[in-house]
Amino acid sequence: MVIFQKPFPSKLEQKSNIHGALKKGFLALYGFTSDEQGIRHPLLDKEAPAVDEADAMFMIGACSAFLSYLTNKSRATDLLKS
Repeated sequence: MVIFQKPFPSKLEQKSNIHGALKKGFLALYGFTSDEQGIRHPLLDKEAPAVDEADAMFMIGACSAFLSYLTNKSRATDLLKS
């Protein structure tokens, strides 16, 4: 199952009010994870990662919060059944 991809999950966006700045923040975090210097691909062309443990710990928390947000919004709009 694909949870997040560009553009922002359209069904959720159509059924729920998501502030534009919050949406931009989610997209920026997604961009960081996907970039070759980002958290998911730090060693593509380098011997040492450009990210460190603090970056990884932040992303664990951010991803957990994002999934909780998506789950709760999806349940509130009947896109996800309990």
